[in-house]
Amino acid sequence: MNGFIAILAILGFLGGLVMMGYAFSTPGAEMAMFAGGIGVVALSIGLPIHLLEKFD
Repeated sequence: MNGFIAILAILGFLGGLVMMGYAFSTPGAEMAMFAGGIGVVALSIGLPIHLLEKFD
């Protein structure tokens, strides 16, 4: 289970960075896409900290 959470966190982190990168090339949705990327990165950092603590 720890490996699954770690892989999910890494994919979420990279996906959030990609979202923030592509936000500047999407006209009309820049702010929403960038904010979504920040949210995904924050969740991908915060959730494993709380979830992995319970599985150890």
